[in-house]
Amino acid sequence: MGTRLYCEYDDLFSNALDMTKFEWEGKEVDLVEWMARNTQKLKAEKAAKKARSKENLQKYFDEALQGILTDQEKRSGLMNAAQSSGEIANRKGRFQIAQVIEHYFEDKQSTTKLKDKTEGSIRAVLKIFSEIMDGRCFDAIGYDEMRRYKRIILKLPKNLNCDHRYKGKKITEIIELPDLDLLSNKTRNKHLGTMSTVFEWAMRHGYTDKNYAKGLTVAAQDEQTREIFTKEDLQKIILSDEYKRVKGKQFKKHAFFCAPLISMFTGARLGEICQLKVSDICEDCGICSIRHKLLPVLRCL
Repeated sequence: MGTRLYCEYDDLFSNALDMTKFEWEGKEVDLVEWMARNTQKLKAEKAAKKARSKENLQKYFDEALQGILTDQEKRSGLMNAAQSSGEIANRKGRFQIAQVIEHYFEDKQSTTKLKDKTEGSIRAVLKIFSEIMDGRCFDAIGYDEMRRYKRIILKLPKNLNCDHRYKGKKITEIIELPDLDLLSNKTRNKHLGTMSTVFEWAMRHGYTDKNYAKGLTVAAQDEQTREIFTKEDLQKIILSDEYKRVKGKQFKKHAFFCAPLISMFTGARLGEICQLKVSDICEDCGICSIRHKLLPVLRCL
């Protein structure tokens, strides 16, 4: 019985879809076009009604508040504070940013064992993010907030924690200062990429519904071509007062003395040299050499 009724209704609807023309008030009307037009009309009316109701409600609230406040309270700016309550409400959510950050590091330490340097680098990025978000809860952050975050990162200067000009100032004040030496695109992408990673983790753990930081990275800058050191340049380095210990002068750190010499004799990159340990230096058949996982071959000293 049910199968037969289903077949009959299916045929009925199929025939109805083929009959897209019908008479309405003496005019031939296209059913599909009429449905689409009226659907859009209803949506527009609903949106207008919603906006109108919100405006009327705010107007009623402002008028009622004006009648309640004393002249002294009005002069004190209490009215403006009340009007901004909507913005404050938008910041409310269930999870504070600091809470999410700590849970993030707790989870990472239990799975990947972050190095102190790596954790410090991530925390520095998240500290700036927290200040820019200005008290909003993590689950109240959306695309608008992250677009604003990116705009500020693009205006952020280098050495934020070192330059005396920035001491005691908010980030929003710092980016308005003149003659700023801005971050490179590589560093900007470090900030934006870190936030995308954190949001991805937060989404998987129920702290947000989407990764609102995804796709915010900027194009990498073309690397500037560096001129090679000439023989004369190298001689100036080796014959400097620090190397010759003229008048007791010496480098502040041993690495400043060793790194240029290792580079000259081996051709190793700076990143490779700075990761070397004393244990990486060995001697085979009277020849000193370097054994390190980053170096493709033994480089004789």
